[in-house]
Amino acid sequence: GLKIAVFPIHAWQPDAYQRAPDAVTTIVAALVSTASAYALLRVSYTVFTVEFLAASDAITTTMLVVSGASILAGSVLAAMQSDLKRMFAYSSVAQFGMIVAAIALANETALLGAAVHLVGHGLIKFGLFLGVGLLAYGYGARRLEDLASVAREAPFTAGSIAVLALALVGIPPSVGFLGKWYIGVGAVETSLADGGAAGIGIAAVIFVSTLFTLSYVARLLERFYFAGVGLPGDHGEPAVADGGTSGDDTAARDETHERSSPRRVSPVEDAPTVPGVPDRVPPASLAALVAAALVAIALGFAGFGLAEWFDPFLTEVFA
Repeated sequence: GLKIAVFPIHAWQPDAYQRAPDAVTTIVAALVSTASAYALLRVSYTVFTVEFLAASDAITTTMLVVSGASILAGSVLAAMQSDLKRMFAYSSVAQFGMIVAAIALANETALLGAAVHLVGHGLIKFGLFLGVGLLAYGYGARRLEDLASVAREAPFTAGSIAVLALALVGIPPSVGFLGKWYIGVGAVETSLADGGAAGIGIAAVIFVSTLFTLSYVARLLERFYFAGVGLPGDHGEPAVADGGTSGDDTAARDETHERSSPRRVSPVEDAPTVPGVPDRVPPASLAALVAAALVAIALGFAGFGLAEWFDPFLTEVFA
């Protein structure tokens, strides 16, 4: 639970992700908690077996309560952040809460969702943290307020982050949608099978979490694509007459405006340049980011193929 960063032992993760070098955060976010969640899944179903989980109400109830709290707490805390690394770190608390819930449900459909979500979340977070690192490297922007119309300056970087962020929400056709869908359906199936309310509760919590995820992703997209219109540095900003004010008054007003107004994002000094590519970021890293976004969509289209891929494991567990 500590390595997976479920609530309430999650506090290390946002601080660790924020303070670590961007390259380290990208790898850690994609692999460390993912590997820990996979280990929990394997131990739960190959050491303790599905029969043990089905017969241990205290254990599964505890796991469901903890996972539900993780889903809600992670989503709410992520929606409150302005720093991008902390935002996506808190979102991982919610996403791994869904995986723990799927493990506790001991349902074949939910377990398929856990496996798909494990793969999809690792890919999505790799791309998101890579994108955040590229924006920091090329434009010095790490917070929402620093990202005014970054899509105009770095369209490929911003577009790839946008695709991955929507996959994090669970917008189809993305691998993020598949994982949440299977977990939600498995939760409902569990409630229908045993007559309990736990599965319905988990499905409802996932739905609420998705709304919170949509809220902070919408903030991100608004900053990317709409926030810089009319700001200083906007190439289409019209000149405004001073209305006959004195030169001193105009200078003072401009100085105050300069200090108080946000500005559109601009490249840092010595940011990399690639002929034909407007993004001022390292080209190899940009290619990896674009590839991650494309794969996240491709895996969404390959939904039934993923189910067949995990079928041997599911057959072994539920045989």
